[in-house]
Amino acid sequence: MSVLISFIIPYHNEPRWMLDECIRSIEALDLQPDEREILVEHDVRDEGPSVTRNRAIEKARGEYIQFVDCDDRLFPASYARIIAFVRQKRMDMLMFRFSATDCEKLGKNRLSRQWNGAEFLVHNNLRAGTCMYVFRRDVLGELRFCPNIFHEDTLFTPLLIMRARSLYVLREKAYFYRQHEGTTMSNRNPGFLDRRLHDAIAVLKTLRAEKEGAQGVAARALRRVIDQQVMSLLIMVWQAGMSIKGLRRYASILRKDGFMPLPLRYYNWKYYIFAVLTRVL
Repeated sequence: MSVLISFIIPYHNEPRWMLDECIRSIEALDLQPDEREILVEHDVRDEGPSVTRNRAIEKARGEYIQFVDCDDRLFPASYARIIAFVRQKRMDMLMFRFSATDCEKLGKNRLSRQWNGAEFLVHNNLRAGTCMYVFRRDVLGELRFCPNIFHEDTLFTPLLIMRARSLYVLREKAYFYRQHEGTTMSNRNPGFLDRRLHDAIAVLKTLRAEKEGAQGVAARALRRVIDQQVMSLLIMVWQAGMSIKGLRRYASILRKDGFMPLPLRYYNWKYYIFAVLTRVL
């Protein structure tokens, strides 16, 4: 029997009990031992998750890939539904949801209609976290994570979705995302915010270059991704407690690089109102 899913777990210096719990959650899945492959890739030289994940991708033998952060875990009963749909549909990608509460609750066992990846991004907000997708390994092609940047998922995930010819969405919360001090998302240090802004602009420029080389639905999809990421970046800065003066400084940098003002497009009401409000920054 061939490997159905390769589970890739980057590991740096997180508590060993978290890693053990993560692995046990995978071993409890509705898969035969030879249908699953667990790749714990050690970041032994402070290489960062991008390099670690890329190295594991080259080793993976599964038809599908699932990334799992070592301080998180899967919900076995919920993820069993993911596996069932993968077996049934053999889609390029399946998106599901996460829970920040360590309590598994089975949701509605219902798939969305089939999407083309670019079409999906035209009509839906991007969920950048790569752990929220199981995807066919051969969809990757030459695509890999960009090294040495914060939040590398914001570049990798939209480009991966654009490659998918068949994408389904399941509302099932099959992934436990552990929120705790020490994670990247909990870091409110001003120096970190400056570094994230620098990396975010590099990501935005790469996506803009991709958009300029695209046409039709693909170009529209990347336009929405770029606009959404600018909004998410400004919201992150605001939530970190940045003053209005500091927020305007970040906005001026984005404006200088051509990412502001945000275009007044009605992706949804939240984006439209935010785009209007940012005109005063």
